[in-house]
Amino acid sequence: MNTTAYAFEQPMTEPPEIPARFGEDGGKFYYYYDQLADDLDEDLTKRLKSQLDGLLIFAGLFAGLVKGGNATINAETDLPSATFSPPSAIYPVNVLFAVSLTCALMSSFLAVLGQQWLVYYRKRCGGGAEHQRKEQLRRQLGAQRCRLELVLDDILPGLLQVSLAIFCIAFILYLRTLSGPMSSIVAAIVGIALVITVGAAVCATWDRMCPYQSPLSHLFCWTLDRLKPMPVSLMWLFIFLKAYLYELLWARSRTERHLDAGELNSFTEALQMEELQVNHWELAQEITSRELTRVGRKEETANDLIVASVKRVILTSEHPAALIHAATNICAIDEKESLRQLLNDAEFVERFHDLFSIFSESAEKLPTQLQAVPAAATKAFATAILHLALSVGTIMDMARPKGRALAINNPPQAQPALSKGLVQAFCSLAKNVRLENNLLDGDLKDVNHLRLLGTLLHALFWGSLFSASDCKRYLRRAIKVLANLNTSHQLVCTLTCAVKMYVLYPKSGYHEEETERYERLAALFELAKSTYDDRHSSTKVQSLSEALQLSVELCNGENGDRSEVYWICLGVFGHACELKSVDLAGVFTPMGRLMRNIELDIRHPGIQESYQEQLRGYKDQYVAILSRRVADNLFFYITDEWCESLTGTLQYIREFADPHEPGHPENRVTLDLFRLLLTGLQRQTREDQIRDLVEEYERFGAWVDMGGCAKTIGRLNRDPELFWCPYAGR
Repeated sequence: MNTTAYAFEQPMTEPPEIPARFGEDGGKFYYYYDQLADDLDEDLTKRLKSQLDGLLIFAGLFAGLVKGGNATINAETDLPSATFSPPSAIYPVNVLFAVSLTCALMSSFLAVLGQQWLVYYRKRCGGGAEHQRKEQLRRQLGAQRCRLELVLDDILPGLLQVSLAIFCIAFILYLRTLSGPMSSIVAAIVGIALVITVGAAVCATWDRMCPYQSPLSHLFCWTLDRLKPMPVSLMWLFIFLKAYLYELLWARSRTERHLDAGELNSFTEALQMEELQVNHWELAQEITSRELTRVGRKEETANDLIVASVKRVILTSEHPAALIHAATNICAIDEKESLRQLLNDAEFVERFHDLFSIFSESAEKLPTQLQAVPAAATKAFATAILHLALSVGTIMDMARPKGRALAINNPPQAQPALSKGLVQAFCSLAKNVRLENNLLDGDLKDVNHLRLLGTLLHALFWGSLFSASDCKRYLRRAIKVLANLNTSHQLVCTLTCAVKMYVLYPKSGYHEEETERYERLAALFELAKSTYDDRHSSTKVQSLSEALQLSVELCNGENGDRSEVYWICLGVFGHACELKSVDLAGVFTPMGRLMRNIELDIRHPGIQESYQEQLRGYKDQYVAILSRRVADNLFFYITDEWCESLTGTLQYIREFADPHEPGHPENRVTLDLFRLLLTGLQRQTREDQIRDLVEEYERFGAWVDMGGCAKTIGRLNRDPELFWCPYAGR
């Protein structure tokens, strides 16, 4: 066993990482696929070799038959008398029998010689591995130059087939000298065999991958390839003749008509004629590019071959490592048509879910020291099932086919009838996809999107088994887990989806029936699907502004989740701002409303000091996010929207606090924080872009000074890396 095989055959304790593209997993999938393909192909070649051995035996018997028949016909001892003279038709029969015998003997001789050629071709010479590799390559190039494959595959079988055809003709002619009806019967049988042979050759010509290959089909393919330019040339000639005749007739009819119709009709006719000429030219170009590709069957695409290889492994292999790598590579398939082929194959889906159940049960029942492989397989299959469901399926595709209430191809209007058992199955599957607890330390890099969504969906399904308040609680927990991870586009998309789920779910304390709670899962799963579809876009986060807007609306009125909503929105906004390529258009409008709500809550007369400090931390966090973004000059394309949001916040505070408590010390805090932002903006933007913000800031500053606010409520510490620091030293 070589080093690669030894490495691949080691027990697997964790599911492998999903590769960037199908097959780019260090050759692991193709290693196991090649093993399986070699086993299947070896079985196929053995069966074909036994058939070929039978054909060689037939060639020997056939040669003996021809020789014996020819000798019997020419044996003088069998003549009834010395004066007997054979009929004239016997002479061509003898010639044909002799030719048939010669062809059969030559094919047998060349077959034996071909075996010697193959022995020489596979012979290993001395020297090291490098020398042997070069020597074998020279032999391969020599075999290609001398057309070894053509001789062994076409010429030798062709000689035997020609010999058989000549023998059949001679045999029919011989029977005609004896009995006409007998000759006709044999001729009919031979004709049927000939039709089958030619039909098989035509099929192999139509489909180059057809197994009915023969020397005749190879001849047909070669002839068709050589004749491709001829019909193309004829089509070109026909198109140009048609265009020329049409233009000639159009010009003649135009001269015969009166010119009273005006220039408008002439101009319209000229445009029509030009359009026809363009159409003829495009048709000719299309024919040239396609040539005769439509004559034959369209070959399988690379994606079709990927689907076939995955099905072959899943449906036939029992090797755990091969199955794990096949399931992992399914997650790397992004082409939706390929995924639909897998999902619409009932046998594949049934087998896939059966394997998931088998590995899952094994991981639970086996001793701890034997759980590594089935646990890794369970995670790999669960991830692949979730990938199929999120890409081209529905929430019902996460369950086994036997447990589904509706079929896969349901209309969008049909809501699946979910039960507690199905939701528990969904929860179990998502549990095997989510991030492990020992990895939730915020230091993970390049976390796959499926694992992020698995964490979110597990919280959704698990909470739905209890109550609406429990579901919102588990969703908040999932959001906190995700918010502690490193920033990525996929993380921002998942957080946006989580925020929408959290907002759209009924508020805590809302009483609902179990069936109503389950029915909502299908719609929330569609949110996860749209998020997963957006994973390849690096410049846009779908529904980010909508999610923030809904969150702000959730803060209106009496709501005990206000603090949680503030934290969630700022967390999502902070991660989004760290991505330099993400378009934040439309985001600052809801964030401006959010900051106004925070300012309103801070100034509430009955607010607790601890909660007030928490809200000040949210303000500081918002300013920190904006300061980093301004320092990197990443707001230049949305400066107007951002400045409008900041201007509206200052104006709102001034209008609200003026009749109530203009001397509130929080006004000085806000003024100093905005001064930091304004200083950065003045360095990065044009004066006309921030004119309204500067004017409102000056009015706000004058209002603060006149209101008798405390000049210093704390000491402002600056951090050269963060550009700011919350107030301290109160």
